[in-house]
Amino acid sequence: MFINSIDKKPLFKRPDGIEIKDLTASMFNLQTSNDVTYNIYRVPKDFAMRPDLIAAAVYHNSLYAEIILKYNGISNPFSINEGDIILIPNLEAANSALASQIDTNADGGKLIRDSYKYIDPNKIPKNAAAD
Repeated sequence: MFINSIDKKPLFKRPDGIEIKDLTASMFNLQTSNDVTYNIYRVPKDFAMRPDLIAAAVYHNSLYAEIILKYNGISNPFSINEGDIILIPNLEAANSALASQIDTNADGGKLIRDSYKYIDPNKIPKNAAAD
């Protein structure tokens, strides 16, 4: 069901040579100028907590459930309740907005730090047991 999440996240090398996935990379390229049109959908009783059934109903394919979840900012599919209003993006426009792989030669650590400006990489947490 989730064809665009973990497997398509970009890799980067740490200074010690170990490759890791950048879990902070967005599924959608939000910097494109393409507008994604959408329809408004009210979740029926039988589709609560079931993004796969919603995708099957609107796209005729349950594999697109991930697009619905990510487009609506839903991280927990079990939070979808009867009567919720969700946005169903136009499938072609949403697919064209899917982010491509980031250059694996880029400094992945810097990319992550830059995406979270409030994190101070020089701050060392205190040991709670020492206090």
